Amino acid sequence: MNRLLIVCGLLLSSCGGGSGGPSSYNPQGFSFATAPASAYTRVDRMGGPVTATVLITAAHKDLFNSTDPVDDGQYAAEEINTLKYLHYELDPQLSSLGLSSCARTCSAFSTCNVDLCVQQAVPLIIPDLLHLDLTKPDGFPNGRRFQDAVVDRVLAKALLDLTTPGSCGSAPCTGDTLANLPLNPPQNDKPFCSDFPFLADPWPAPSS
Repeated sequence: MNRLLIVCGLLLSSCGGGSGGPSSYNPQGFSFATAPASAYTRVDRMGGPVTATVLITAAHKDLFNSTDPVDDGQYAAEEINTLKYLHYELDPQLSSLGLSSCARTCSAFSTCNVDLCVQQAVPLIIPDLLHLDLTKPDGFPNGRRFQDAVVDRVLAKALLDLTTPGSCGSAPCTGDTLANLPLNPPQNDKPFCSDFPFLADPWPAPSS
């Protein structure tokens, strides 16, 4: 089932209004798409924001999008290889910022060891799903709120040594939610709305 396209369809169709007028369970009068999943063609899928965007190479993105999360284990070797390359290129910069890399012996690509990085990041990226437990408080990694800086948190799991106090500089960043991770920017540029669809009003188009 292409859940992403269905959700997008719901949001896009919500601007049309309902012919029967607002109801008690739909006071804003949104008109929701009712076509079955089979009516849609999958062009993309994404549970988390990093897996398909960063870890899957361009040669395999279409294949990744066409397969289902249950088969995501087949991409593990490619994702680990990409992770090694990222550490080989970025570790000097992480060190210059006072951040501790989760990789070891990455002065050469052939010796780069990302075992700790894989241990930290795999629960978030394989399979590429967005997990939601309704018995627990919401907020990434349990679901995803608009205000959750998910990319920063997933990259922290993939790049930083979260097992060592102080590994994220002066601010502690351990824990599943990485709630204390220093973020840039620290929040959305406009407050979110309290009503559906909750997104902030768009900025006006720049004048020509």
